[in-house]
Amino acid sequence: MFFFFAFSFLGIIASTVDVEQLPCSVINMSFFDKLRNPDNGIISISGVIRKRYDSEIHDFLVSDKLREMLLDEESEQYNLYTKDERNEFIFCIFQMLVLGGSLCQYEDTLEPYLTITKRMYKDLIRVEKRKNSEELSISTIVLKVIAKDNKNREYYPSNTSCNIQNIGFLLIDGNLREVTTFLHQF
Repeated sequence: MFFFFAFSFLGIIASTVDVEQLPCSVINMSFFDKLRNPDNGIISISGVIRKRYDSEIHDFLVSDKLREMLLDEESEQYNLYTKDERNEFIFCIFQMLVLGGSLCQYEDTLEPYLTITKRMYKDLIRVEKRKNSEELSISTIVLKVIAKDNKNREYYPSNTSCNIQNIGFLLIDGNLREVTTFLHQF
């Protein structure tokens, strides 16, 4: 699949635009059942996210097992999700919400993160039944976009090399002929 963009943001015309298509195949929230399992060490039986000693990983304060699972490649829980699963669009939304921004107030339980992830995902993608079948499929194409100026500096989203939370997406729905932009700046 080939996409061509004439990309302009804040009056700057991009010299180069890096585009990566992300998988978007998750149909239901059972994708996150691994996190709900108390045997994985992230969530207690009561549903509370397990705490740990504070440390800084990739400029984030990590004080619980959920953030550790997202950021620390040396963690026992890091491989709970494969690289392909971590690239899923719904996982990107979840990670964005859990890690938050510079003034984020973290949740003590998993459910608020899952509830908002589900709502955002449903708002951003389109699910449809396949013809002559009851099977559901996602028709939205999700593109991760990084635009650079003529000096090869990233400006959309701004300076992505500084923080993994600076992410920009284009969501294309060919059936409705709609393009949605989704941007998160740390």
